[in-house]
Amino acid sequence: MYNKLFVKILDSSIWLEPTTTRICWITLLAAMDEHGYAHFSAIQNLAERARVTIEEAQAAVDCFLAPDPNSGDPDNEGRRVERVPGGFMILNSVKHRETLNRVVALEQNRLRVKRFRERQSGAVATEKPVKTRKAAPTIEEVKLAAAKIGLSEHEAEKFHAFYESNGWKVGKNPMRSMVGSLAGWKLRNQTRKAPESNQIQETIPIKAL
Repeated sequence: MYNKLFVKILDSSIWLEPTTTRICWITLLAAMDEHGYAHFSAIQNLAERARVTIEEAQAAVDCFLAPDPNSGDPDNEGRRVERVPGGFMILNSVKHRETLNRVVALEQNRLRVKRFRERQSGAVATEKPVKTRKAAPTIEEVKLAAAKIGLSEHEAEKFHAFYESNGWKVGKNPMRSMVGSLAGWKLRNQTRKAPESNQIQETIPIKAL
């Protein structure tokens, strides 16, 4: 069984006792069950578990059974144990257990708060940023950009009408660059006109000399 040892024991009157007495006290605390009962049917059993002599264990038990005017616990006149059949009853074990339960509850609450904050922090970190849709270019913006690359106003209007109708998409993807798309529009427009110009020249009759 696990029993928690509080640091305040270092400031208790028991810590003013001889080393062997302190060891016996810690041995009793470690051995007690949830009701405060420490099973040591004979002083020799306590001595062997505490690794002290029988005389030292007896002196420690006498100390625990006697009133202690310097004890910080006024209950039982400062007595620490009571001899019962088969062992010892630690008299302040109930207070010890209540203090332990409060400490455990506070620690569990601290861990719950920590885990909650970690989950909240992780949720914020993994949340995808909301993409804001870029406003579609106006006809004035298209005409201005077209003029800079030498594209006629008529073609700029055609460009704007075409892409306005399909939601400003190039294929299935949103248009990334209006200027780049305008340049491509101009290039395709020039490519379409070139064959027409060659065809007209081929149909002009050549006068015989």
